[in-house]
Amino acid sequence: MAKPFIPKKRVLSLRPEARRTAEVSIQSRETIDAFVKKTRHPFGEPRTLEQSEVEDVERTLRTLEKDLLERERAVQELEVRLSEKERGLWEAEALLEARRKVFEAQCRQLARRQESSRDAAPVSKEERAALREFQIQLEQREQSLAQSRALLKEREDYVERAENLLFDKTMEQQERETELEVLADALEARRAALEAREEGASTRRSASSGTESLDQ
Repeated sequence: MAKPFIPKKRVLSLRPEARRTAEVSIQSRETIDAFVKKTRHPFGEPRTLEQSEVEDVERTLRTLEKDLLERERAVQELEVRLSEKERGLWEAEALLEARRKVFEAQCRQLARRQESSRDAAPVSKEERAALREFQIQLEQREQSLAQSRALLKEREDYVERAENLLFDKTMEQQERETELEVLADALEARRAALEAREEGASTRRSASSGTESLDQ
């Protein structure tokens, strides 16, 4: 009887993905912290950004948005791979269950033969050895499936953590974009006020020059 294929033990390390996630998170946090510092005085009071600073922050936010989209695509691709692996595990479990039923049927048949009349053919050592080997193979396959399920659960937990982190970063970006819009409005109001003051000063200078001309 041909031996069923027993997959080798595989370790699907999460450390590369976790390390990349941590690196991106640190970079995003540093970028956000830098943005916050630009909008605050040394003692924490808010300040108005200059136009060049607003444009720089806008570019930074666009970069963060691009990073978030790339990470979202990576999470979606990982979910697809996990679904495929989970489907493979289901198929393997179904096959294992079918082989177990065959094994149990053979065991029952063997027991009936042992309890039958004296004229029945005795159970050979080869048959016993074959059943014992079949049982060992089933136990090995069960162990392999248990390891695969544990690894799959670990990957699913990682995906869930990545999705939660992605959601948090998205919310942070939205908050920063809102704050940026408020700062841009304040900058525009400040510019309008400065233009009004300059226009008023220019008008007063013109009036003063006209008065001096009349006096002369």
